[in-house]
Amino acid sequence: MSFGQKLRKLRKKFNMTQKNVADCIHVSRSAIAGYEKKGRQPSHEKLTAIADLFEVPVDYLLNDEEDTITLSPSRLTTNSDDELNLLLAYRNLSRSSKRDLKKYMKLLKEKDASESS
Repeated sequence: MSFGQKLRKLRKKFNMTQKNVADCIHVSRSAIAGYEKKGRQPSHEKLTAIADLFEVPVDYLLNDEEDTITLSPSRLTTNSDDELNLLLAYRNLSRSSKRDLKKYMKLLKEKDASESS
């Protein structure tokens, strides 16, 4: 399976459009289409961003013969554009910012629980 086929498979598995992926890795939608259909190859930086986005190893994306990997599409399955946008924004945060956001969300959850009591 080619890189383009794997990218399309991952994108579909995570219910993402080419535009969603493009926004996440900071390229144009047409660049994603080029990767998927025209055999174009991303730069090392963009390849790493794609691997990080879908939480797969770069080797998986590059190895034409390897076509199986355990995917967890439920992470990006949402019922609203707001939820999807929040998840996509979260995925672009640094590890440190992700930790800070998780702490803040815990505080908000505790606040909500105390207000409903």
